[in-house]
Amino acid sequence: MKKLITKSNRLVEKGRMIGIGLLSLALLLSTSLQPATAAMNNGKLSVASGSKADIVVKGKITDDKNGAGLAGVSVKIKGTTAGTSTDNAGNYSLTAPDNSTLVITYIGYATQEVAVNSRATINISLVSSTTDLEEVVVVGYGTVKKKDLTGSVSSISSERLMDKPAFNVGQALQGKVSGVQVIQAGGGVPGGNPIMRIRGSNSINSSNDPLFVVDGVVGVQNALSSLNPEDISTMEVLKDASATAIYGARGANGVVMITTKRGISGKTVVDYNGYAERGDMNRHVYTFTAYRLMYVYTQAGANAEKF
Repeated sequence: MKKLITKSNRLVEKGRMIGIGLLSLALLLSTSLQPATAAMNNGKLSVASGSKADIVVKGKITDDKNGAGLAGVSVKIKGTTAGTSTDNAGNYSLTAPDNSTLVITYIGYATQEVAVNSRATINISLVSSTTDLEEVVVVGYGTVKKKDLTGSVSSISSERLMDKPAFNVGQALQGKVSGVQVIQAGGGVPGGNPIMRIRGSNSINSSNDPLFVVDGVVGVQNALSSLNPEDISTMEVLKDASATAIYGARGANGVVMITTKRGISGKTVVDYNGYAERGDMNRHVYTFTAYRLMYVYTQAGANAEKF
């Protein structure tokens, strides 16, 4: 009788283990073959599943300043190639795991990563990204990165422009740009306007002066002498065909694009640079008056040999 009871208990134990195995297999199939574990605690079955439930995530992507919906924004699930884009109103909808992360990218805006956290509705405001001005050159048709620039353009920063004392922009620019010649008119007469030539003179009858564009204002006269060198932020000299891309024949002698300094947010900073200029005549050449000129002319004629 005792042997029968022992044998019966073994059969019950085997049947229980088979039942646990079948239940674990069913759980694995129902969770799309995701990792799952089963254990017996005091005769009870406990199951832990590592499955990721997929949910439908909807929302709207807007601009943080005006709240307008952004069309064509890329919304992707991080670590995968799955994703979607927003419609004309900025709305999007996609299926994603409840513990995934959405990566939102759009041209001109900072990239954002947002955790789903089992949320069905996620509205996102994108912040416009600040343009990186490092190694950026202004050309006739906009701005490009210096490494992507194919035209002949020379860029000068305010630090390089004012690395030595100068009374005007012409003096500050001398010898700092290849292919550009700056001459002080009148042989250095105080107050004279500098003359600028880009890659030599192109015409005999017409003007050879380049076109000056200051803060978008085209055709500024005497910019080399009228502007304060300390007020200049950047200066670009366009020396080839890119100069005529926007300005046409006016840029045939080259274009000088000047951007002046402007106020920025933050702590107030005051800079002062003072220069003094004095012009002295080394040698004075005295000239005749009209009466003395006629007297000398008459005396010369009287004393000359007669033929």
